[in-house]
Amino acid sequence: MIKHVLIIILLTGYAHVSAQQNNNADYYTRLTVHNFRKDNSLNQIIDFEHPDNQKLNAAIFFATNEQRRLKKLHQLTYSALLEKSATMHSKDMFDRNFFSHTNTRDRKKREPNDRAKIVGILNAHLAENIATAFGLQYEQDKDVVVKGPGKFSYPNKVDLLPPHTYLSVADVLLKSWMNSEGHRKNILSDNALQLGCGTYMYYDKSFNLMPTFIATQNFQEYEVINDSK
Repeated sequence: MIKHVLIIILLTGYAHVSAQQNNNADYYTRLTVHNFRKDNSLNQIIDFEHPDNQKLNAAIFFATNEQRRLKKLHQLTYSALLEKSATMHSKDMFDRNFFSHTNTRDRKKREPNDRAKIVGILNAHLAENIATAFGLQYEQDKDVVVKGPGKFSYPNKVDLLPPHTYLSVADVLLKSWMNSEGHRKNILSDNALQLGCGTYMYYDKSFNLMPTFIATQNFQEYEVINDSK
């Protein structure tokens, strides 16, 4: 039997490139903070061979605004450029095997504002959250029995751990962030105006190829993005 923790610092594993499904559906026009939980696409079980990271990004975005709505705060607007910078950082953390807001492997991408400028944001004022979440419905620190590559069950249980939906992975990430003072402060900041979320999936070789998501949130604060596009 083995156990594993939720937040993974060394990101070693097999990467899987996400599929752009549903013709890059515009979730941010079609959905709102009031109806996103009823959306069938966000409630789909994740196919780890063909993950739709754009769909997960949207689920995280709306789950974040949901937390703000509960506190009667203004809603953050979606930014494709922030999603691009967040996705770049999530992928870089896997590719370069680190877990930090500071990218010491590439000085041009060192800090969140540096990464924002690379994607075309001229007036970057970024706050950033990062976390990891498992793709299977595994409770942190519980013992599991390995049933094959990427397959687990709890002791004395026949059923395998089921995969998450896109929305339930988003909820795991939001719970982790909201339980952390610094991350919660970013999510509930009065200064935040815009948000983009970016994720990357890999199979963790140190945990029997557990499907795992790296997630980054980029918040633009103080003033709306001025871009070079």
